[in-house]
Amino acid sequence: MLPFFVLGANLFLGADALAQEGSSEEEAVEEEAAPPPAPPREKVALGTSPFFRPIVGGAVVSDDTTTFVGATGGLKGGFHYFQKKKGLRLQGTARAQGSLTLGSEGMFGYDARVGTFAGPWYEVIGLTIGPDVFYNALTFGSSDLAGSSGIGLPVVATFSVEFFSLWAGVQPDWFFNPDRLTVPWSEESTFGFGGEFTKFVGAGLDLDGFAVTVTYSDRTMYYGHDQGYGIGFKVGG
Repeated sequence: MLPFFVLGANLFLGADALAQEGSSEEEAVEEEAAPPPAPPREKVALGTSPFFRPIVGGAVVSDDTTTFVGATGGLKGGFHYFQKKKGLRLQGTARAQGSLTLGSEGMFGYDARVGTFAGPWYEVIGLTIGPDVFYNALTFGSSDLAGSSGIGLPVVATFSVEFFSLWAGVQPDWFFNPDRLTVPWSEESTFGFGGEFTKFVGAGLDLDGFAVTVTYSDRTMYYGHDQGYGIGFKVGG
């Protein structure tokens, strides 16, 4: 009987070996059929550039009968952020600012806001969008825009080369205070939406560490239009 057991053992061992061999062949086929592992994604470094600038400008507010003229002053600070790579990349700005406006016939206003705006940039052109949270008020003559918090959504297109920049954009604003008077757009001849609507353009020149910017804005509000003229100088960043 011993030869039978030996033969049986050899048969079982042979069956196990065949099974293992078949399993190895199946695993090899599966490995060949499986896609190669994805290469590790290259990390893109993020750069930042801080800035701090004064706000200096003028304001011309007009209603149906009167024009009011004032001056605006304040401070702005924050940082630019951008991907350090060539071609299409992400870049943006985070900033906080505050300003006061004083003018003729008791004209008085204030504005404080914090926002962050980002978008794609390619070579010399870019587009940014983002939330702008604010609190502001404005009084001129017998007109009063009650203080209110709110949120804006600026959309800005920019063209920039080494020493020159040009930008333009629009910003609708929505207010949280129900007592704040907002634009009745069904009675307004200009385009806009939201509680108020601002159009703006600006240009900047940067030569050997000296930088200056000029801006113009036209805000459509309940009583008419608030036109802003600004000039800024680079202090840092």
